[in-house]
Amino acid sequence: MRVIPAPNTPGSDLGGGGMSTPTYIPSAVMIGDSTVYGDQAGGPAQAWPAALGLLRGWTVTNAGINGSELVRGGSAGATPMVDRWQAVVPAGFAGHVLVLGGTNDYNTSRPLGRPGGSDPNTIHGALLTMARELLGRGPLMLHLLTPLWRGDAGRTEGTRNAAGYTLEQVRQAVRDTAAQLSQEFPGRVQLIDVGTSLRDWLSSAPYINADLLHPTGVGHVLIAQHLHVQVLGTDQATAPLYSREFGSLAPGLLDGQDSWTVYGGSYTVSGSGLSLAANFASQARGALRAVPGAASRAVMTYDPASIAAAGDGLILRGAHRLSDDASLCAWVIRGEEGIRLDWGTIAGTQVQSWAGIEGYALPDAGDTRVEIALAPGGMVEVRAWPVSGSRPATPMYTHTDPGIPLGVVGLVGIGAGPRTVRGVQVQ
Repeated sequence: MRVIPAPNTPGSDLGGGGMSTPTYIPSAVMIGDSTVYGDQAGGPAQAWPAALGLLRGWTVTNAGINGSELVRGGSAGATPMVDRWQAVVPAGFAGHVLVLGGTNDYNTSRPLGRPGGSDPNTIHGALLTMARELLGRGPLMLHLLTPLWRGDAGRTEGTRNAAGYTLEQVRQAVRDTAAQLSQEFPGRVQLIDVGTSLRDWLSSAPYINADLLHPTGVGHVLIAQHLHVQVLGTDQATAPLYSREFGSLAPGLLDGQDSWTVYGGSYTVSGSGLSLAANFASQARGALRAVPGAASRAVMTYDPASIAAAGDGLILRGAHRLSDDASLCAWVIRGEEGIRLDWGTIAGTQVQSWAGIEGYALPDAGDTRVEIALAPGGMVEVRAWPVSGSRPATPMYTHTDPGIPLGVVGLVGIGAGPRTVRGVQVQ
């Protein structure tokens, strides 16, 4: 059985020393080569930086370039990482920087150099020079990643290149650099030995392409999941794009309050929340609100006691724009055996269910949250949990993303009676 290694501890993969606990802005720059860019996996949108950004709640800059090398004097047409990081990491940057390079330097037999060397025309020197300059750029957290496994013809693991060294020696250069810098910049440098930790995964299908060099889309998701549990450094809390407890609004009609538009039915605000009586069968759009920015998660908090009769329910919807009826939706509906969770897409009054009548059983009492989330690898996830509990790490359901961004949040009922929604949050 394959088990992804546990997260690094401060004393294990940092080259010694302890970690301080500064906080970092939820933003990251990934500097690297084609294994960062996402070559043969669909490009940056499908690469591990984008997937990691979704998992961590980061804004991500993918600065991977196909063929890019670490050292100066490398391949034409791709400025080496040691000289191009300045264009993507702003002065004073207080987020995360992840560097993954070296496989192209091995491929073209650039000089390896020696531990502690600072000549940017060598691998050791380019790594040390770039890392020191990055750490002086701002109060950022630097994560140094070792090159991924490769098995392409003539360059399989253990093969010495024209300069006489192996890819494993490049990985050791990254380890040496991290060890040295953890002494110079305590608590601000992390080694993530992904080239070793994920070797058994990335050396076989379905994680590696036929070229035995570039990860597949599935491989990129695996890398992101691994990095998600490995990355050290506490991030500052990310403010939601929109968050509203309806009981905090002025009592009365919802329409026009807090940028909500009601298209039909009754939506009334009181101290206990939003009471809505809008039957989806006749009021398909219900109430909608545009969300600023690019959202990846929408959450509805509701009162199950307000869903009293069989056939009654609530729909949480996320759509591309106010004029578009196509929506990603999660809905709760009471059946003969209690309240169930279902989800899918709705366009007008056309419903495509992804769970069906045997949906996940939900509590009959106690405020409950339902969430739709865009996940790495082109997937959509749905979760539900009691307000008194914690958001589950594992989703109830997953499905291929149909390509409907969460640009609008909406609420509508199933059945005629009033339902109570406590609040909505979008991130």
